[in-house]
Amino acid sequence: ALAVGAVAATHAAGNGVARLVGSAALGAALAGVGYAKQSLDASGALAAIGVGFGSIYSDARFGSALAVFFFASSAATRVRSDVKVKIDEHFKAGGGRDWVQVAANGFVPTIIAMVYALIAVPSANVSLQGALASAFLGYYSCCCGDTFASELGVLSKSRPRLIIDPMRSVEPGTNG
Repeated sequence: ALAVGAVAATHAAGNGVARLVGSAALGAALAGVGYAKQSLDASGALAAIGVGFGSIYSDARFGSALAVFFFASSAATRVRSDVKVKIDEHFKAGGGRDWVQVAANGFVPTIIAMVYALIAVPSANVSLQGALASAFLGYYSCCCGDTFASELGVLSKSRPRLIIDPMRSVEPGTNG
């Protein structure tokens, strides 16, 4: 809630230097929290600064959605981590996402957010703005669903069905 409030305050300042500096500071702060909580490693934190800045600067709603995704996904990673470490040899207790994982989840929506910011003028095409906002939120919704499915699904006692091949059962936590 504090992060979402800070994002809104940054945008209340308008489109000037305060918004630019505030967005950079909030992007760095979110990355710093992620690094301190071991949700990000050093390279992931550096990449997250760029993703955070681009998303926060473009629109307060985009920055808020990013913050919610990041904190919810990090929390899902921590759920029953003691069990996950026994199940998955590649499991990292803190999550520790690196720059590749940050880029995989954050590059496309950051580009979408920046395009939105470039066209977000009163005379801009409202339909295009709506499409970009929908694409941004849809992208993070998919990322969130995938993260929850793998992080929480691995704890399942039963073998789930693969969504792209419902006749095939797979190991709990399998992506897809």
